[in-house]
Amino acid sequence: MYRLQEIMQMFDVPERTIRRHLKLGILTGTKVGGSWRFNDSDIENYLNQTVIRTSHSKNAMNKVYDFMNGISPFSNFTMISLNFSQLSKLQMEQLTNFVNALDKAFYFNVSPHSNTQNVVFIGENEDVIAFLNMAKERI
Repeated sequence: MYRLQEIMQMFDVPERTIRRHLKLGILTGTKVGGSWRFNDSDIENYLNQTVIRTSHSKNAMNKVYDFMNGISPFSNFTMISLNFSQLSKLQMEQLTNFVNALDKAFYFNVSPHSNTQNVVFIGENEDVIAFLNMAKERI
């Protein structure tokens, strides 16, 4: 189960947007003790909606373009882009958990393209090296 803050971080959207999506039924979840909780099915359904996929993809590409054009505030970071054959849910979870545990990760995105998934990660040099080592060991 994921908390509201984790969803905000995962999709890089403000709390107001998540709450609006909940109100509109675009995102579903369960209230536990007054706090929202989201399971894998809630997230999968959310991501499968065309409006969310399109918006998330545009935002993700804008961040990458800004970084590549040197107009990102994180221009001293390093970017890697990796293509994988279909990642399992466990592998996706491992990558996401690894990135979420980093204090300084700037950007992480997984985009499906036909039979492969493109993983883009932007972070400090030591985090990029650690990410590559973790991916090599587990994927």
